[in-house]
Amino acid sequence: MDMIQVQCVLSLSQTLNFTQSALKLHISQSAFSRHIAALEQELGVTLFKRNTRVVELTSAGQLLLPEAEAIAAHYERAAAALRGEEGVCVGQLRIGILSDLTNRIAPTLVNQFRKCYPNITLVFREFSHSSLLESLQKEMVDIAFISAIDTSNLKELGFETLLTCKNAVVMEKDHPLAQREALHIRDLQHETFVLLDQRESSVIYSMTMQQCLHGGFVPMHFVSAKQIPSLLFMVASGQGVAVLTAVASSVSSHGEKGTVTQACRYLSRKPNDSVSI
Repeated sequence: MDMIQVQCVLSLSQTLNFTQSALKLHISQSAFSRHIAALEQELGVTLFKRNTRVVELTSAGQLLLPEAEAIAAHYERAAAALRGEEGVCVGQLRIGILSDLTNRIAPTLVNQFRKCYPNITLVFREFSHSSLLESLQKEMVDIAFISAIDTSNLKELGFETLLTCKNAVVMEKDHPLAQREALHIRDLQHETFVLLDQRESSVIYSMTMQQCLHGGFVPMHFVSAKQIPSLLFMVASGQGVAVLTAVASSVSSHGEKGTVTQACRYLSRKPNDSVSI
């Protein structure tokens, strides 16, 4: 049994059509049929029952199929290992992303990475703020793009700041305060705030509350949103105002005086055996 015969068996078991399988492997139908017949003769069994109407696996073919799949997988792993020995980076990189700010920054970096390492398969997994960090700690992803996070207690993780940006007040475009050139946090003390759920994003929630405390007040009225897209929808529909990073806000916003910068970072486990970005 050789690899072309294995590929023929796998292809025919999927298509159950000699013509389609031959086209898939870029060989003639007669050559494809010869490979199947030669393997059946070598093994002394009939692998496929065929007539003018139907092609189907025999019981012997069903027994061979998982073995053929294992042979093909082992072959691919061996080929990948050999390519790695020749200095070609191969493998898989699992990337955790958020549904808001980082999606606006990460694509440029990812595109650059793909050009440098075309043989690395990138797998993207989307998480909420609260579950993204946990997924990295539990090794469900290899790296993660995340915003506004305190890394002082994350000794097992490495991080690098990719971007810093000022906070912005986000409000409905027809809001009376939207016409001002600049705002101070104290200007919002009588407003209803739209806050990210503390369980979903405790850091962003705390950042907003700290900004209000620095302005000398605590929000008396607020509503909660689980994700930034829903928060922006609630703001745009007049349910309140919000404080976000300027990059994350996608509706009419005005920069706020005296705000601190927030960092967008990528995190990775230590030691990081994956290819660095």
